[in-house]
Amino acid sequence: MVFYFFAQGIKEYSSKVKAPVTIYSGFRPYGAHAGNILTLGVYPSLLLKSGVKIKKYFVTMDDTDVLNYKFPEFIPKDPPLYLGLSSEVENSVKFILDKLSKFNVILSTSRNMVKNGKVQNAIIWLLENKEKLTKILQQSGFDKINRGFFVGPIDKNAKKAIYQFHTNGERIWWENKGIIQKHHITECNYWMHYTFLIPIKIYQHSPDLVILGEDYFDPGQVYDKSSVGASKMSVMQNIYKFLFKEDIPSVLVSPVLLGSDGRKMSKEFSNEIEYSYEALEKIASSWEEPYLYIPK
Repeated sequence: MVFYFFAQGIKEYSSKVKAPVTIYSGFRPYGAHAGNILTLGVYPSLLLKSGVKIKKYFVTMDDTDVLNYKFPEFIPKDPPLYLGLSSEVENSVKFILDKLSKFNVILSTSRNMVKNGKVQNAIIWLLENKEKLTKILQQSGFDKINRGFFVGPIDKNAKKAIYQFHTNGERIWWENKGIIQKHHITECNYWMHYTFLIPIKIYQHSPDLVILGEDYFDPGQVYDKSSVGASKMSVMQNIYKFLFKEDIPSVLVSPVLLGSDGRKMSKEFSNEIEYSYEALEKIASSWEEPYLYIPK
């Protein structure tokens, strides 16, 4: 796995790649802002301007009905409830896709993944190997998932996550109010921590290059381009290698866009600043630091 950081990384990657490439990135379908566009739109655009030919651009988004279950990510079997959800979700998706209109974007949602045989095998492995998962987290120095819960089914009738369950090959079952619920692995919805979901998404799409924000490398710790250290990226790499016996493809890293209060721009912090696409592209084309801000 090779990491390419910021504007210099774009130059380095473009100098090495001659054939058309497939790239991958993803987003959550709510709370879109300029920080998302920096990674999803500006950086692919800078790749094009540097001479990289983009054959396909896979963009994944978490299914919108995740909001009904109040979990950060999961893989649903049923179609998401696009209609009837908040206008914020619909506007976020439209906002992202409008900014990516210049690319041959292939948009997919998490729900499609559970139909893939390789993905099903990955889910089964995750469900059956809690001890190995815990060890991976410990080896990665990642202590943010401290409850020991990484993945599990969702009881669609009760609309709640299930933490105590049993598996046997392609069968999964659990008890709810004295009633045993038995299912085939493909019949269930699943909740999953994003550090496990993203590697599966990457593997399914087999890109040449993954574009991720620098927050996956834990900004706030000592910044070191030579090592991912104790970060979300290190966990994802270890999970990927355990599941698929290979490294995550090359990764292009975009800087974290700062909001009005100096923190990472986020709907959670209500610190969004509106920037034009052109302004972001202009400053990002030469920016070499992990945090990006546009001077007034």
